[in-house]
Amino acid sequence: MAEMVLLSDTAVVETPVAECDECLVDLRTVGALRLDPRLADAAGRTRTSG
Repeated sequence: MAEMVLLSDTAVVETPVAECDECLVDLRTVGALRLDPRLADAAGRTRTSG
């Protein structure tokens, strides 16, 4: 079984991001990912802290 990596993990947070004009993907539609819905609003959107 693959190791779980949280979006708040430093390995993810410290990954540099650069604009490349590609479309964003709604991770809620990716079946291979399990997202925690507990902090989502009625529309399913979540906010990051800070």
